[in-house]
Amino acid sequence: MQLVLFDDAILHLARIARIIRMPRGNALIVGLGGSGRQSLIRLAAHIGGCRFETVEVTKSYGQQEFREDLKKSLRIAGEKATQCVLYISDNHIVKETFLEDLNNLLNVGEIPNIWQPDEIDELVENVRPLAKDAGKPLGRDDVMAHFTSLVRSNLHVVLCMSPSGKQFRNRLRQFPSLVNCCTMDWFGPWPQHALLQVARRRTVTWAVDQRYTDKMAEACVHMHVSVEQASARFQSEM
Repeated sequence: MQLVLFDDAILHLARIARIIRMPRGNALIVGLGGSGRQSLIRLAAHIGGCRFETVEVTKSYGQQEFREDLKKSLRIAGEKATQCVLYISDNHIVKETFLEDLNNLLNVGEIPNIWQPDEIDELVENVRPLAKDAGKPLGRDDVMAHFTSLVRSNLHVVLCMSPSGKQFRNRLRQFPSLVNCCTMDWFGPWPQHALLQVARRRTVTWAVDQRYTDKMAEACVHMHVSVEQASARFQSEM
């Protein structure tokens, strides 16, 4: 990844890395798209030695496909006892029922009726050695309870949502675990010195005289800031 790690980005990176290093550490990242949230989450997962998992939304993506993607992360965290970061953004929530499953996962570490009977039998057989090593009872229900405990300890759900509009507030009211079971990190607008660092990193690669690159970077920052200000003014006048 081509990243420019200015001070504000490093602070957010440190927060996310600290969250996912904690047992049962989940995060709610709030900010507008294009602010580098996913890149920082990927880097934080790499720093913490976690597998990075996400979902791939297609045209026919629905509840069944979403649950199949969730099963992959649940197996990594519970069946393989491996630290895993599950990244879910606004763009992945094509149906509000997805949030109901995530709400249950955050709250109790499991999703009702997600496993078929034959899948449960397979999980019990694969997780029983882990339960035995941990000194847990080896009954069917006890092994599944140990599986759920491993999921809660090893799976770190990181949700990225935009604060714009009423949808964000409505979702937090309808699904309280998004707040109660997550640590929130709010991405605000990047400061001008951060924008300037990013612009300079880009302009030095352009085939122009180096005497002009600083001025070109400053022009890029001016355009970015002026568009933000004009957008805010336009919204207030609507």
